Amino acid sequence: MALPEQTVISQLVNQGLFIDPNILYQPDPVIPLGYVIATNPANTVGLPVGTYVQLILSTGLGNVIPQTTVPNVTGLDLAKAIATIDNSECCYANSTFVANSAPPGNVLSQTPTGGTIVNVGATIYMTISAGPTPVITLVTVPLVH
Repeated sequence: MALPEQTVISQLVNQGLFIDPNILYQPDPVIPLGYVIATNPANTVGLPVGTYVQLILSTGLGNVIPQTTVPNVTGLDLAKAIATIDNSECCYANSTFVANSAPPGNVLSQTPTGGTIVNVGATIYMTISAGPTPVITLVTVPLVH
């Protein structure tokens, strides 16, 4: 049974789950506009708290939302990744920087992954290498008096 978007969001959030910001839309001859057709992952028992769930919403009969393919930017440096996303029909959000052995500025991962079909204007989130954690040598100041 299809439920309104806000009802499903409330149910998921109350279970400790997060809503994937990249909502998919598809026409449906029976399910009205704004009702949830399905979720990804589907109705699953035992999801860990904090799991992101993607909603698939009905646009009603014949209303189609344009979609595009997410470019793969994993492994690119940040400037090339941003240029690639800018040249696609997607957007990018603030990135997370993490200490890593990869060169600083390399894209370590992205959400959604490259090749995923999303609505035009969907946001791509990136995790970027900040380079290795610097090694700090600590010394003791000798007692002088």
